[in-house]
Amino acid sequence: MYKIKIIVCLLLLSAGCFSANDRSDLAVISIPDSLKKNAYGVVRFSDTEFDYKSEISGTEKHSIAITVLDKKGKDLADFNCSGDKFSELKSFSGILYDADGKIREEKMLETNKIIEKK
Repeated sequence: MYKIKIIVCLLLLSAGCFSANDRSDLAVISIPDSLKKNAYGVVRFSDTEFDYKSEISGTEKHSIAITVLDKKGKDLADFNCSGDKFSELKSFSGILYDADGKIREEKMLETNKIIEKK
């Protein structure tokens, strides 16, 4: 089973993720004040897809966006993925957005090779 805990100021995660465009819908200003009150971070969305290929093969894809509101929420930026002998992490990508939803940094991991885009 995968454990996923993520994100620094709207880091998006998944094996396929989203297009690398600015996301004004993820701007901090669009979060209702009622959700920000007494919160260290806000989960903007969390999606899981499973693509069944055969009885012994499939792909699980996680997409998540979390807005970290202050330093106490920095642990929300951690990424953890644990598996077993039947599963493996083949790729990972993340996008760091600023408070306005503009891209600050992109990273991808494919078969143990980190690719940085700035």
